Formats: sequence, structure tokens, C-alpha cells
Amino acid sequence: MGNHGGASARLRASEETERARTSTDFHLLSSQAFTLRNWPVSWRLFAVIMLTLAVALVFGALRVAGAADSAAQFNRVSQLAIVRSLSDEALQQVCHNYEQKGRERVALAQATTASDPPPRHTV
Repeated sequence: MGNHGGASARLRASEETERARTSTDFHLLSSQAFTLRNWPVSWRLFAVIMLTLAVALVFGALRVAGAADSAAQFNRVSQLAIVRSLSDEALQQVCHNYEQKGRERVALAQATTASDPPPRHTV
């Protein structure tokens, strides 16, 4: 019956050793998990590729956003140019009509003065 006490003491000692080992393993994992030296080569390669991909996606998104802004600005400028050309054409048309009406008035005034008798001067 004396062996039972020794067996339980060994069981308790092995449990304590197991607890100490797991806490040490956790500490080692937490401190060394992010050390690149401990990573397998395939994981390192994967990390480098993913980091490169993430940076490329960010820069690509910035470039697309800049291109969209530039396209919107170009659209506004082209619309202003169309309005400007239409207003220039309309202004030219108004000037042409004004000149045409002025010529008609001059011709009408000349025709009216040529057909009217000269005014009589009374003193």
C-alpha cells in the first residue's frame, strides 16, 4: 500500500511538468512565432508574394481613382468647350442677322429718300 502514495506523487509531478512545458511552449510560440528565421521557406515566399500583392492593389486602386477623377475633369472641360462653341456660333449668327437687318434698313432708307420729293423750304 505504500506504492500508492508514490504513484500519485509521480502523477502530480508529471502534471506539473506538463503544465510548465505548455506554458513555456506558449511563451516560445508567442515570442518566436513572428521571427522570420523560424518560418519555413514556402511560408516566407507566400508572405512576400502576399505583401507585394497588397501593395500593388493599393497603388492600383490609387491610380484608378486618379484616372477616374481625370476623366471626370476631361468630361467637364469637353462639355464647356461644346457650350462655348455653340455660344460662339450663336453669337456669330446674331451678328450676321444684325448686319443683315442693318443693310436692309440702309437700303430701305435709301429707297425711301430717293422716291420722296425733296422737302420744300419755307421762309
